[in-house]
This record gives sequence, structure tokens and C-alpha cells, in this order.
Amino acid sequence: MSEFRRYTAAFMFLDTTPRRVLLVRKTHPTWQSGLLNAIGGEIEGNEQPHECMQREFREEVGFDFVDWNFFCREAGPGYEVYFYRMMFAERILFEYLGFKDRNENDKGEELVWMDVPVKEPVVGNLNWLIPLALDPRSISVGAYPKDDIRRIKTW
Repeated sequence: MSEFRRYTAAFMFLDTTPRRVLLVRKTHPTWQSGLLNAIGGEIEGNEQPHECMQREFREEVGFDFVDWNFFCREAGPGYEVYFYRMMFAERILFEYLGFKDRNENDKGEELVWMDVPVKEPVVGNLNWLIPLALDPRSISVGAYPKDDIRRIKTW
């Protein structure tokens, strides 16, 4: 029996034209190397998904946000991921709140603001998760792929 792992991932958007999303260019694990992915990581111990999201963003980006909006849960063979979103006006984020651009996360992976739709290779599920995260309605959906996400390629 394989280990069941739980994760969180988040999309921070700028309210610009075109929309921009903060992503990380992964170097590990191997199956994600070179692909863009959301900010996030594994849920630890008794941590709740929203607590994990807040901790992961603080660790990876260096800024603490608590008002993440849950919008989707994906579950597959041996894993589940809780997805969150947040939208900011560029001026408020950078000038008023003092959010500073960082060039890399705590693991040395590149952090990049990308125009939406993203025109570079992404982890397969981001092609439908980013548009879903931009839907302004209060939504909560579940996705249950039958295959291992590492084999689903949509780029």
C-alpha cells in the first residue's frame, strides 16, 4: 500500500490587463523539473490545509497572507491537493502592502509573474486550474483524475 500525501497550492493574481499570476519554475521533484507550478507544498502533521497554504506562501515568497480563498480539491492515486486563490490590485500589493518581488523561493527555484494565459510549459493541471481560479464566482469543485498526475501532459 502506497503512502497517501496531502498538499496545498495557490495562485496569487494581479488585477492587471492581462492578468498576471505568480508561479514557481520547478527544479524538483524530477517530474516537475523545468515546469511552472503554483506556490505550495505538503501538509505537515495535524496542520489544516489553510494553515499549510499560509505557511508555504510565507516560506516560499516571504510574505504572510491569511485570506486565501479555497476553490478546488483534486484527489488522485495516493494524493490530494487543496487549491487556493487570491487577487490583488498591483498598486495595493506592491506599494501599499510593501510586497517585494523575490527572484527565488526558499529552495532556490525561480519565482515569476506570468501573463495569463501562461505560454510556457506548466504542470499539466494548471492549464485548467488557472482559468478556474480566475472565475469570480464563489465556487468549490473536486477533480478526480484516474491516472497519476505526473503522466497527464497538457502542454
